[in-house]
Amino acid sequence: MMQPSNVILVFKSNIGSEQQAFALRHHLLMLQTVLKCSFDLQDTDKVVRIVATQNIENEVLATMSRLGITGEVM
Repeated sequence: MMQPSNVILVFKSNIGSEQQAFALRHHLLMLQTVLKCSFDLQDTDKVVRIVATQNIENEVLATMSRLGITGEVM
């Protein structure tokens, strides 16, 4: 039986602190479809990388917005 393939989602954001990244990770990992979430806050785009079982771009953007984070699909 074939394993379903995971989706890698990459966003640019305006995350300004480790605390904001921690809060976003906490909220994203509560979504059942999110397997992993990582950040590159050293990058000028403040990259958020998510591995999920399906495309959840809208849910991620809504979660970012609720936390006061601006996000954009890269």
